[in-house]
Amino acid sequence: MGHVINTSAYLLNRHPSVWSYPLEFEPERWLRPESKDLEKYMASFYRGTRQCLGKDFAWCELYVMLANLFRRFKVSIHNTSDADMEWVDAVLVV
Repeated sequence: MGHVINTSAYLLNRHPSVWSYPLEFEPERWLRPESKDLEKYMASFYRGTRQCLGKDFAWCELYVMLANLFRRFKVSIHNTSDADMEWVDAVLVV
């Protein structure tokens, strides 16, 4: 015999003990070094058997949007030389 546990993505994504300024649009929170620790609290798509059916489609849409941005616009780093940059080994799937 078990117990039913229910969660709400709306409430989890706005819980003040997890998120600083939970009701404000603050995309910079994902750019901070401690943002990796916040990923476990992000419940927009959920996980497991009850995850969002459109999750993969949403990610595909984001990839297509980014690919279009890079294709249509010239992207460069302003006033930066090769010596100013730090190499990070990563793969971007587009």
